[in-house]
Amino acid sequence: MVPLQTRPLAALSDVSLARMANRGNRAASEELVRRAAGLVGDLLRRMGAGAALADDVTQDAMVTALRSLAGYRGEASFATWSMKIAARIYLRRRAKEARFVLMAEPEERAGPSAEAASIARLDLDRALSQLSEPERLCVLDVPRGRSDAGRDRTNLVDAAGHSQIACDAGPEETQDPDDRRTGRE
Repeated sequence: MVPLQTRPLAALSDVSLARMANRGNRAASEELVRRAAGLVGDLLRRMGAGAALADDVTQDAMVTALRSLAGYRGEASFATWSMKIAARIYLRRRAKEARFVLMAEPEERAGPSAEAASIARLDLDRALSQLSEPERLCVLDVPRGRSDAGRDRTNLVDAAGHSQIACDAGPEETQDPDDRRTGRE
């Protein structure tokens, strides 16, 4: 068998390279990084990282993996082990960014202001007032009881009856009955 130092690094297993790199062999460290860095970057981009962030996290993961070589047991390839490290680093960064955004901008999460909600309500009321009664029946689920305006509102479906609503808002009578059930013309 040829000693490890004289064999080409590309022919060595990840475990052999990790042992050599752990003893300070720079060429072995470079070979491990060469094997894993592309796969790690691809994983991070699939996880949603942009190119710059993926490169940054890949670099951090490679440094972390090389510093932690004593813990590499060889149960998986070095690339797979590095991908797990990179995924953890990336997810920690995302969680940290999310906490920062939540702490920095609480007003934006609170929803629209009372003024904006009032304007939206007026726009909705104006749009609904332009609909015919059968069209409003199709859009609104009108509850029993009193409305905000104080006028008595019964369930319009019960009051008008299903046949009247179908006549007012439904399909033409010349339409095939099978098409009426499916909504086809």
